Amino acid sequence: MEFEQLVCQLNAADEQSQINAAEQIAKLDNPAPYAVSLIRALATSNEDLCQWATAALESVKTPETNDMPEFVNILNDYLSDASSHPDSAFWAATMIGMLGQRATSAVANLDKAALSAPDRHVQKRAKWALNQISDAA
Repeated sequence: MEFEQLVCQLNAADEQSQINAAEQIAKLDNPAPYAVSLIRALATSNEDLCQWATAALESVKTPETNDMPEFVNILNDYLSDASSHPDSAFWAATMIGMLGQRATSAVANLDKAALSAPDRHVQKRAKWALNQISDAA
């Protein structure tokens, strides 16, 4: 299935289509191009969708650098609205950290998350991401 089709399915209103797309993406060798859509899909209460999206995100070896602004937006959305899903912020911080030195422009956002994120797992992941960036520099 083509990239656009899987992204459309992942963003569909039908949860079964979302689950099927996340499952297909999780089985790909390189799910990195889908990282932003997968992170956004985590803002659901559907456990199957969360499990497949998480499995796919765990397979990302190197996120795409051009997705970094979206990762930062997801993190900032969480910081400005604590009712949003912490797993999305956790994975956004993870992807930023995986970018290493290429993510130096996100340091201020990660600092804010490390200090004030409502969820301690997000705080810890933001600190981890900051370490990844400084270690790469």
